[in-house]
Amino acid sequence: MPHRASHAVFGRDRLDATLKHMSKDPAPTIRDLYPNFEERELTEAEDNLDRYLALALRIFERVESDPQADALTAGAGTLGSNSPQVRA
Repeated sequence: MPHRASHAVFGRDRLDATLKHMSKDPAPTIRDLYPNFEERELTEAEDNLDRYLALALRIFERVESDPQADALTAGAGTLGSNSPQVRA
């Protein structure tokens, strides 16, 4: 895999170092975070979290697989027309 700037952030060494310092305790669940939610609200919150995490994973996988995906420039078409970096 070619070296890119994103590897400085998402590289294996960085990931290993981060995981080494993480707690071994299980993460709280939606139910732990929102004990007063009704069953319907908990289900909706869990579904929303699942969709968000799936989107985040797709973005990460795209950046890792496409060398141009992390090129945030107007020429690459990755910045919106209202972005402060784009000048008319």
